[in-house]
Amino acid sequence: MNKKAIGIGALALLVLVGIRVGMDLSSRQDDRQLIRQALASATESSKAGQPGGALDLLSKNLTMNSESMPVDRQTVAKFIRDQKPVVEVDKVEPQIIGEEGRVITPVSLSLGIFGEKTLPNVTMIFAKEDDRLYGIIPVKKWRMTEIRVPQESWTSLIN
Repeated sequence: MNKKAIGIGALALLVLVGIRVGMDLSSRQDDRQLIRQALASATESSKAGQPGGALDLLSKNLTMNSESMPVDRQTVAKFIRDQKPVVEVDKVEPQIIGEEGRVITPVSLSLGIFGEKTLPNVTMIFAKEDDRLYGIIPVKKWRMTEIRVPQESWTSLIN
């Protein structure tokens, strides 16, 4: 193959990638919808025993009730594959304030070892974090950075 053919092929590939990226960037949804979709994807994949959606939602800097909770991705993935937890978020009406999103809602859990529980007034806090589209294009993505569970709900979960 000569250099001219390689150059034309590379240019055509760049144009196609540019068109695809442009389509992705122009079809941006509002932040509330992005948070709803991320939660739906995480809960559906967990129910099916597929950890990808849940892991993608969780920030590496996740905190629970203001305590740092390092996310051991392998442990979370194994738990989801083995237990297939059913997590139902009753109402997802995110409130967006600047770069932060908040969802306050009852959450129903069905976890093999804990049984079925409903936790009222769980607060999930989301923030936009750096990510890569197609592995190369820098974008911001909503991730859960903090979970706040009232003490009485937390106590009922573990008892």
